[in-house]
Amino acid sequence: MGTILIRYAELGLKSDKVRARFLRHLIDHISKRLLDDGIEHLMNTERGRVFLETDQVEETSESLRLIPGIYSFSEVTVVPNDMEGLMDGMAEYSLRRLKEGMSFGIKVRRTGETEYTSRDIAIAGGDAVCRHLDDSKVKVDLKDPDIWFEVEIRGRNAYLFTERIRGIGGMPSNTQGKIILLLPPRDDLEGPREETASRAFLTRAMMLRRGCRVIPVIYEKDLGSWEDILGDLKEEGRDPFILRGDTIETALSDALRKTGAMGIAYPGSEEDIGKVPFVHGKGISAAVFMPTVAMDMKEVNDWMTRFK
Repeated sequence: MGTILIRYAELGLKSDKVRARFLRHLIDHISKRLLDDGIEHLMNTERGRVFLETDQVEETSESLRLIPGIYSFSEVTVVPNDMEGLMDGMAEYSLRRLKEGMSFGIKVRRTGETEYTSRDIAIAGGDAVCRHLDDSKVKVDLKDPDIWFEVEIRGRNAYLFTERIRGIGGMPSNTQGKIILLLPPRDDLEGPREETASRAFLTRAMMLRRGCRVIPVIYEKDLGSWEDILGDLKEEGRDPFILRGDTIETALSDALRKTGAMGIAYPGSEEDIGKVPFVHGKGISAAVFMPTVAMDMKEVNDWMTRFK
């Protein structure tokens, strides 16, 4: 069974009480996503870290990349934290990873009291990872090595890894309230059809990343023009909210009241700013979010690559 070490960032800045509540949201979201993907797993937490055990490491990694609140994660090898056990573990861990002609570096992070320092581990670890080689065939490079051997020590265990897979970060889902995502007629937006679809997807992803629950809203007559990507924009298991009203302002006011949302997300570019509908004249106080408004398509595509 493989072990994955999961890191979070922003929620770690919250007070103990709020952090505990947000962490429960993150754990619940991870569990739901993995179960939906058919992945059996076990999880436990320590301050600042979540540890996940599964026989399906590769499939789990694909799922974790898209979960808001996860900053990064690594597949790790677990070894004892005593110096002898740790050095033997590092030597075995490097067998298939460090080859002749490569450069390497060692990074160490410790939590709690140990009988040794991080420098002790780095020095002894340099010999350990080269144990299977003639050390003249490899070299230490602490700036840009071919491979970093990272060691994280927590409690009775040490965790070895060489890769950090980047998540989408942000806050866990459903911790920051509800937002409606307006899907206007595509003809109302500047730019080609593909750009509109990309900005809508990215707008949704950006708001999810901020911990919001995102509810897409659309006129029934416009369902056909969004049909090709609507599945990627819908909440899980829910159809979009159908707008009803003589004007877009009236329809959005109705949607805000019925969903209890606190704001409107609009998938446009700089050229679309003047087309954004405001509902304050209808007695509704709602924020308007345009997370892609200042992005050109290169930036949009860069973010799309990260989210997908």
